Amino acid sequence: MEQSGFPGVAAHRAEHQRMMEVLRASAQRAQHGEEVQMRMLLCGLRDGFLDHIGGPDQEYGPWLNEHGIR
Repeated sequence: MEQSGFPGVAAHRAEHQRMMEVLRASAQRAQHGEEVQMRMLLCGLRDGFLDHIGGPDQEYGPWLNEHGIR
């Protein structure tokens, strides 16, 4: 995305980082013996992933095509 000059790269990266932070925080809680609501975590990650590929990821392909990048 950076190499192609995609204008939404910062927001796109922020979404990926947010999802990774959810995983990191949950892993840290589990490592410290704290309770992690696995069902809630997994459902949230699934929903976030589906929203991401159905939304922001759909903007990237057409943008590449419009700019002749293959």
